[in-house]
Amino acid sequence: MSISNFLLSALGLAFVSYLIAFLIAYVTFRPSLNAKLVGMFDGIVFINHGSLIFLSLSLAFIFGDVAQVNTKAKAAIISEADALRTLGRISLSLDPRVGDPLMATLKQYTHDVLHKEWPEMQRSAGAALSISESSALAPLTKISDIVFNPNNQSILSPALTNQLISFTNRIREQRLLRVEFSRYSIGYPRLGLILFLLSASVILLTLSAVSKRPVQIVSNFTLLLLTLISLLVVYAQQNPFAALDAVSPLPLEEALKRLELMQKVVF
Repeated sequence: MSISNFLLSALGLAFVSYLIAFLIAYVTFRPSLNAKLVGMFDGIVFINHGSLIFLSLSLAFIFGDVAQVNTKAKAAIISEADALRTLGRISLSLDPRVGDPLMATLKQYTHDVLHKEWPEMQRSAGAALSISESSALAPLTKISDIVFNPNNQSILSPALTNQLISFTNRIREQRLLRVEFSRYSIGYPRLGLILFLLSASVILLTLSAVSKRPVQIVSNFTLLLLTLISLLVVYAQQNPFAALDAVSPLPLEEALKRLELMQKVVF
């Protein structure tokens, strides 16, 4: 989500929050209903404080989960880029029958990740490319075929073979992780919990201010606005590759440049 779209959405939520707060006050301060509400519910401030605490804690847990996913996504990109660079360096010391096709495939894989998979991961719903033709799966499969080929393994020492297998497996694992992170969502259960707690807080806040119309409108407006803006931030941040502070492809871009440089040195 772009900054401009975020700001427009925030303005829309501010209008919706004010409209809801005004409608609640319009209903609860009708003379016949207000007299009953004042007699029944005036003075339940402390109960309302409890609902606000539960709402705040729930939002804090969700924000923490979103931040953790963002951190893990960055770590996955760095780990994958490091494995690509390391495999590239190892390929320079291998028999040309193994090293040359491995280097070429590493370059193709990194290029496909940046130009095919990254745009897909930036979609709001996340990537749908684990096995699609528009992904980098084809060159990744070729890397595995090169590394696990018995004929190639017979050319290499056991130590080199184990290193190649280890780094290839790391690339596959980190790729799966970043694809899954791009699909991350807070989910309907947690969203439902927040909306339930928000509704309960608004009801209690309304009943605790049935004798003070301006206080009720301002309190409900503030609560609704802050909660809805928080949910908007969570929505904007839940896909770490499409967030306001999106995960950068820079480690992979630098890995591709490094692989290109290694290839030039070979020739």
